[in-house]
Amino acid sequence: MKFIHVLIFKKKNNSWVKTIHEQVGGYQLHTLYFADINQDGRKDIALGTDSTYPGTEILPENMTRELHIYTMKGHTLNRFFTKQYTDVVVDDFNNDKVPDISLVTFNRSKNVNVQLLQWRHKKIETISKLKLREYVNGIENVFIGQLSDHRKALFLDSGIGAHSGWTDIIKLSNQQLERIKIDERQLLKAYYLDSRDVNDDEITEVGNMYQPQGWEDAPYSDTPWIETYTQYDSKGKGTKVEERYVDVTHGFYVVIPKKWWMNVTVERGKNSLKIIDLPKKNIVFDIQWYPNHESLTSTNSRVITKSGKYTFVTQSQAKMSEYQVYFHLLGEDFE
Repeated sequence: MKFIHVLIFKKKNNSWVKTIHEQVGGYQLHTLYFADINQDGRKDIALGTDSTYPGTEILPENMTRELHIYTMKGHTLNRFFTKQYTDVVVDDFNNDKVPDISLVTFNRSKNVNVQLLQWRHKKIETISKLKLREYVNGIENVFIGQLSDHRKALFLDSGIGAHSGWTDIIKLSNQQLERIKIDERQLLKAYYLDSRDVNDDEITEVGNMYQPQGWEDAPYSDTPWIETYTQYDSKGKGTKVEERYVDVTHGFYVVIPKKWWMNVTVERGKNSLKIIDLPKKNIVFDIQWYPNHESLTSTNSRVITKSGKYTFVTQSQAKMSEYQVYFHLLGEDFE
């Protein structure tokens, strides 16, 4: 079995010379940060390892991850902190210009515990603790993001039940971790969905979804869910900034203009999509797609764009610029 090793090289005479080689343990690298955690003027190495052997199925509560923090002195690495965790973020959550550690643990009773750690009195100390009592299945996504009033917050996205999702947002109040109070209906989602910055304004949005009108009685698996993304401030006030319909199978999404939020329904065909406004039943978007190797069957079709597999077209007489503003390939989110 192969364990994780740390190798450090130093440039000497236009070549790289290995100065440190240290076996850390664990089979997989989970996370890696470089920050001056112990405030000695040099960056330390915060390295999270997972002792689960690659390819092994394991329950979230049985994960064995460890955070190891090393400082480098001469040609040696000195480990000055080790702690088990489920997920971890090294940042400056409390904005005091000293790195801190937001450490999340998920235990077998399915409680989630959050700790804020920081270097004080020549050691890493716990600044604050918070227990979250939701009976979640596991932690999926943890990061420091920004609220709409420009305060930092810790976002925790979790799986809950058979397929649902849940989000906790945690702020700092007088150096103490505090969960922001938000209506639970806004945080519980039918399917898991990551929190992220969907509109590139550096503010984190919490994802959710709803069934469009006419689909209220459909099975969850058949429902054409419309995703919503909402920004929250430190007092829990939410402002929706986007709705979108997503087709993962064919690799695209359509942003729904604000004037039609909560007032559209969806019609799906084998290779087509219509988004229809209500109650007037006008077609807002009319989209078809074909494999790139096939010829278009209609002379009235206009090409919106192409992906690696499909050509997306419309027969709508609306301005093409409007379609191209609201229609996106899924890969664009990660460019």
